[in-house]
Amino acid sequence: MKKLTIFIFFVYNSYCLSNNKQFISFDWGDQLGYVNENGMVMWGKDWESNNLFFDGSWAIFPSMFGENIEENFQSNSKSDVDTNSFETNSEINYVQGDYGYDKFSFLIDYIDKNKNLQLHGFKRSYFGNYNQYYANTLQPQQQSYTLAINSDKVNQSTALTIGHFNTYSGLPDSITNGLFDNRITLLNYFYETILRNISIRISTDQFLQRFKTNHSLSLYNSSRYLNRSLYEVEFSYLKLRIPVAVGFKRNNRVTVLESTVDIDWASAYSKFELRDFKFYNHAIKYADKIFYDYDLIFNKTFKSISIFLLNETKHFLVHPYYIHNYNTLNKNKFYKTFCHRGHIEWEGLNSKVNLEMSYTRDHQKLGIEVLGMKNQYNNMIFTVFRKITSNVDASFCYRKMDTKNYYSGGIGNHVEFKIKSKFSLFNNFMKMQLDADIKHLYNRVNYSMINPIEMVPMIKSKNDHRTLPPISLLNVTARANVSTVVFEFQWKNLSEIILSSMQSEQNNLILLHPDLPPLGRQINFSIKWKFQD
Repeated sequence: MKKLTIFIFFVYNSYCLSNNKQFISFDWGDQLGYVNENGMVMWGKDWESNNLFFDGSWAIFPSMFGENIEENFQSNSKSDVDTNSFETNSEINYVQGDYGYDKFSFLIDYIDKNKNLQLHGFKRSYFGNYNQYYANTLQPQQQSYTLAINSDKVNQSTALTIGHFNTYSGLPDSITNGLFDNRITLLNYFYETILRNISIRISTDQFLQRFKTNHSLSLYNSSRYLNRSLYEVEFSYLKLRIPVAVGFKRNNRVTVLESTVDIDWASAYSKFELRDFKFYNHAIKYADKIFYDYDLIFNKTFKSISIFLLNETKHFLVHPYYIHNYNTLNKNKFYKTFCHRGHIEWEGLNSKVNLEMSYTRDHQKLGIEVLGMKNQYNNMIFTVFRKITSNVDASFCYRKMDTKNYYSGGIGNHVEFKIKSKFSLFNNFMKMQLDADIKHLYNRVNYSMINPIEMVPMIKSKNDHRTLPPISLLNVTARANVSTVVFEFQWKNLSEIILSSMQSEQNNLILLHPDLPPLGRQINFSIKWKFQD
């Protein structure tokens, strides 16, 4: 029987686009990386979720830490709750599937007058392809725990959030079973007060990581450490017609491999809005150098048409991989990127059509340059949504991206068709939903990939460049909702499920990453229960 490889971040399902957040999403397990709104695979860039700050050096897989972190990716705002009420909301989610796939999470949200306490726990385990993900321990391969305490009073609010994320798993290797050991502890403290007409916001973030791997793709097999600190203060004037804010940040990052590198930098920024325009200016000071960033955004809605335009320049901290391993780059602690993006959307007649195009260029040096590769990224997404009836929705998505670059993800073209239908049974006592999702990925290459261990682009010589076969996927989901309980069956890669049941010599195994085992099939059953008090 063909077994499905499900690891912490290596089971591909689709590109997802929602509220300017994009994922190379892995509904079967997790994800290969997250993709920014310009289509580029994100690595080496900071990100946020649920008020927690993540250094993006060796932590670039949001769903690796549970659905609560994944769903709030790039969101650091406090949840909107009525702190004048008194109640406790709870949620339990359990998933069991083929090959020992076992996932459990819970969420407890306690609301008291002017206070809110939220506790979240998550664990996931999987035996994997011939037990390659079993690490000779009974502990789950992934565990996450977060605790958030918020307090809101008149003209004053404060929040404390703590998170701990532990991954300990085997990892398939070309020679022997590898090891992936990652431990992260985070803390965020947030305080905001209003003095007359000025809002003052103070926040501090701490990020501690211990990362250890034993794999042929790993350059460094001993434990490596990363300590990141971020302090910020922002002032906003509330009485002006034009919203204006200024702020100051202080950053420090210490990485320990065979040597220790300590980088300290400060920055100041301002932002304001003028009708349909938003302006953001950011100056970064490192040693005797000053780098300048800016964002210029135009966002306008004309009846049924919305237009979004972005022009930005940003500087990012160089990944520790290059700072520790390429002496010639040690003096270049920051690199520069340029981005131009446009988005137009039409909505009406039970339909929605949008087109998004972007162009990104960066000046990053990756240590080993390859002839024929470039640091330019063109991306285009065309999406059509149609409400066929009151109970049936359909959508179509086409995506195209250049592949002759360092980190587009290795997928040039992507076509996807989705259909969702809803109906009721037993006098509306049970609400049913059936979803079908068809994907076809082509123009795929074995370069322009992320190294899943070092989490930097994989550099392959031009002689080793080759194309990968297209991928076709059919996923089906059946969901039944009774009161606040949801029962769900998922069939991932349905064609492989059928071929395996027929014991056919033909298969639909999917090779996503050239250095990882192919994907097969997966059947999951889940129960989600929400209740109050």
